[in-house]
Amino acid sequence: MEGEVSNYRPAPPAIYFTLKDGDAQLPWLLFRRQAMLLRFRVEDGLQILVRGRVSVYEQRGQMQLVPNS
Repeated sequence: MEGEVSNYRPAPPAIYFTLKDGDAQLPWLLFRRQAMLLRFRVEDGLQILVRGRVSVYEQRGQMQLVPNS
């Protein structure tokens, strides 16, 4: 998925953000150990291309995407 990072929220043990384009937006969860391997810093307004898998946060019944390692 390619889009713009928005709603960037760092919180242990992960970084939460929304990836959006002109038509849709999806929540993403990036674990800190994955973030440490990146060659760039995730921040609002950044355009990125991400591959990941669907995960469900059961407490809220919410779908989120988790980047592949």
